[in-house]
Amino acid sequence: RSNITVVFDQVEIDLHRWSVTLVRKRRGERYPTVLYNTATLSPDVRRAQAHPSGFETIGGVVETESIRELSIGIPRSSDMHVHATQPLEHISVTDDWTDYLWYRTTVSNPCSDAGQLVLKDAGDVAYAFIDDRALGMRHGRQDSLATFTFDVPKGFKNDTVTVSILSQTMGMAHNQQHMESYARGLLGSVTLCGRDITEGKWLMMPGLSSKSKDQEAPPAIDSAHWTSYRGKSGSHFRWYAIKLDADKLLADSDARLAVDLSSG
Repeated sequence: RSNITVVFDQVEIDLHRWSVTLVRKRRGERYPTVLYNTATLSPDVRRAQAHPSGFETIGGVVETESIRELSIGIPRSSDMHVHATQPLEHISVTDDWTDYLWYRTTVSNPCSDAGQLVLKDAGDVAYAFIDDRALGMRHGRQDSLATFTFDVPKGFKNDTVTVSILSQTMGMAHNQQHMESYARGLLGSVTLCGRDITEGKWLMMPGLSSKSKDQEAPPAIDSAHWTSYRGKSGSHFRWYAIKLDADKLLADSDARLAVDLSSG
């Protein structure tokens, strides 16, 4: 679980956690050659990840009646088994088996007027909730941390409120360094209406839902868990399953495809 340096035929090779390195030494060569390392993106992969300048609409591919959805609820505090006096670094808790980590704390005597929830030095993505009421989603840019600010409405009904934050990190997104070479999650201070709540009792849970790894990938589309697409629903997180006409999509084998959900 740590980075190491190995010597192979007099060549030092840096090996990052969770990464894979392919090395070749041909007959007659004095030193081996590093062919590929998952901690570094090749120029070909960088070009493949580049977004096209625009998309051409392909009609008749997605039928609304064929869309299925699966709702995922916010986990309960009893499902969060990692405890600390402040938020822990994301990847050190998840050990990279999931991109998601829930943080939760309770705050007594919250602000009476409207204010802000501010997450300093956070990344890559954060969803915030107070008493399970969604405040929104914020994301950073490129290979850097950011300050995420959420507007908090006034008028808390209780003397104590629950602040829940879902952190998401994406590994090798944006052609950045490999994930084990940086830190993510809630790394700086957390303030609510100007009050620093970084130190306290924090609960954490790796994974998107309390069902652990079961919903990191959704069940088969013919499973009874799926329901017909209903448009907007009460769940904050949903899987969508869409059946597509492969003949139309694969007519151009080099095409890059995207599904536009903006009309849903």
